[in-house]
Amino acid sequence: MAKKIAVVAANGRVGQLVVKEAVERGLDVTAIVREENKTEAQNALVKDALDLTAENTLAGEELTLNAAGESTVSYADYAIAIVDLIESGEHVCERVSVVSK
Repeated sequence: MAKKIAVVAANGRVGQLVVKEAVERGLDVTAIVREENKTEAQNALVKDALDLTAENTLAGEELTLNAAGESTVSYADYAIAIVDLIESGEHVCERVSVVSK
């Protein structure tokens, strides 16, 4: 059974790369987007991230990732690294956010 993850801000530059990498690796991805889903995710929840509730997220996903924000590494490397983290299973039932200074 594929790991289930949710990606907040999935339509953004980083979010789309994370979703693409995760889908290519066979993960079951839910994209959380404000507007029409533009990602390769199998599932989508159209809702503003600020309006998410416990019922909307972490409802069966092993990990919820907030892909909003910037990083000092390339977007492609970030996407690969975050999916590596997801596949490691070290953060089951946790929300992971990457923030900059």
